[in-house]
Amino acid sequence: MSPEELEAWREEEYASRAGPFHKVEWRRIILDEAHLIKNKDCATSIAIRALNGRFKWAMSGTPLHNGVEELYPYLHFIFTSERMEYETFLKKYSAGLDHILETVLHRSTYSTRILGKPIVTLPGINHRVVEVELCSAEKLLYREIQDLGIAMIEGLADTKQKQSRCILAVITMLRMFVSHPLLAQRFLEAVLNERVIEALKLMAQEEGVAETPSGVIIDLILSLGDKIAPRPRPPGDLFELREIYYKHMVHIRQTKGRYEELMRKVCPRCDEIVKEENPCVVTSCHHLYCKDCFDLLPDQYGKINSVTRVCTSCKEPIEEAGYSEDLPKDSPKKGSPKKDSPRKRKQSKRKRKGGKFVKKRPQGLFKQQVLLKDLSDDEWDEPKEDGGDWIWRIGDCMPSAKTTAVRDLVANWVKEDEDVKIVIFVQFLKTAQLLQFMCEEEDWNYALITGKVSPTSREKQIEQFGTDKDVKILISSLRTGGVGLNLTMANKCILVDPWWNEAIQDQAYCRLYRIGQERLVEYVQVVAKGSIDTWMINLQKEKTRNIHQLLNTDSLKEILGLSGDIREQPNGGFSIFTSKGNKHAQTWARAVDSGIIDEVISSEED
Repeated sequence: MSPEELEAWREEEYASRAGPFHKVEWRRIILDEAHLIKNKDCATSIAIRALNGRFKWAMSGTPLHNGVEELYPYLHFIFTSERMEYETFLKKYSAGLDHILETVLHRSTYSTRILGKPIVTLPGINHRVVEVELCSAEKLLYREIQDLGIAMIEGLADTKQKQSRCILAVITMLRMFVSHPLLAQRFLEAVLNERVIEALKLMAQEEGVAETPSGVIIDLILSLGDKIAPRPRPPGDLFELREIYYKHMVHIRQTKGRYEELMRKVCPRCDEIVKEENPCVVTSCHHLYCKDCFDLLPDQYGKINSVTRVCTSCKEPIEEAGYSEDLPKDSPKKGSPKKDSPRKRKQSKRKRKGGKFVKKRPQGLFKQQVLLKDLSDDEWDEPKEDGGDWIWRIGDCMPSAKTTAVRDLVANWVKEDEDVKIVIFVQFLKTAQLLQFMCEEEDWNYALITGKVSPTSREKQIEQFGTDKDVKILISSLRTGGVGLNLTMANKCILVDPWWNEAIQDQAYCRLYRIGQERLVEYVQVVAKGSIDTWMINLQKEKTRNIHQLLNTDSLKEILGLSGDIREQPNGGFSIFTSKGNKHAQTWARAVDSGIIDEVISSEED
């Protein structure tokens, strides 16, 4: 087919298949947030560039995220009279981009002046970096994840595509771990072998460790790891304890009423009614616990790996306990009452009193009312509560270097200024969940916007954040809150997780620092020293090419903490040589087969 025939075919196809917008010859087309077309291969970019118009504007605060090749969609959009393929663009214009931009680019910044005066007058902005140190337990587990990453990448050296995905998965998992160790549950489960468990136990026995964040993390990790023997049980016969419990319930109903009877059906640790279909524990002090809650009760010394447990309600050691799972399979349903026992009834909802929400254990927070959440809004998309999810089980009591730093920053700001408004940007949904736990524990009212929150609920939360003096904190995912919002009601901003480039981060804090801001803005970036954060920040500063081109040997050495050698194979894969060998050489295949790579890559909020 000749060029003329090909062009005629294109015209015919276009006329027959073009939509209504593409059939109009527009006088003026203005793109707001034009960086959304920067990916030349996405459907939005292709469709926008096919629009016909006489005058065209492309407006963006962050036109370049990864490299100058992202100029192609903008220039192609502007010069649609010339059908220019990407390769043609590179050959024709890559050497003269400066001259082209001089003719089409109009750039204004906060310092731009017209007739000697700035176009925008704002109070100012202070940016600082808060460096945090991972505790000893975090450092040990971080190194183990790096070692597992080495084994996985080396094991996939014969398949370049799988290896590239594995590298991205390892990077993401290290970023998640630094945000909070519990985000890396799948990798932690993979590395918690006998050697690592023994190392954690030895660390916990060191003088002074028990009362530190390392001590808390070790206790909780060891209690949850699948390879750890279950916590030893107190003595007790289920059938005897159940009979005593039922008689006690009848006595409470007759002497104190139905409400007191109902409260005895609530787990003292999590404030949830113990459901009869779920594993539960009956105690000699006449209380009913969820099994998971019971196994996380500390003893009188604060340990959670001993036989003894202290009752949350009685504050005394529990002498005996009966487990519902000991019932024979043909017995009545676990926890189901006998005919003469009090019946279960639906738990009443807790109501708001005196302008504040009555505090409830954060463990069920995503299923309860989040501040400003419309309970009738069924579009609210909630993370699923799952007993196997470590965040759901212990997320409210495990510290991390970053969440501790965020807590301190917020506490100081709230103490210094009663009118302060704070926006906390995160990259991962589970980090947002953990920050909710933190706010609930500190009794801080807050709002929440992420990609999982419906547009209607999102608008309500932002409105309440701006108008309600008691709502001082907005937790937002970077992608949801970093674009197209006006958050000038806030004057403090915290960035918990670094992004691949500075452009997205700049857009986030510029939601606060824009026209309408009346106070000095403070922007704080929390960075974990000696971690993947350092590599991410260096990547932001030095990036000149597409992110996929940065997966080279030097980057891998820094990501994985390697002192050995990395060699590129003929097929593009990498072989990794370490002088120490690899401690996870026998486990990498099982980790890959478990689907951990795909799961980690899909875990990012955006």
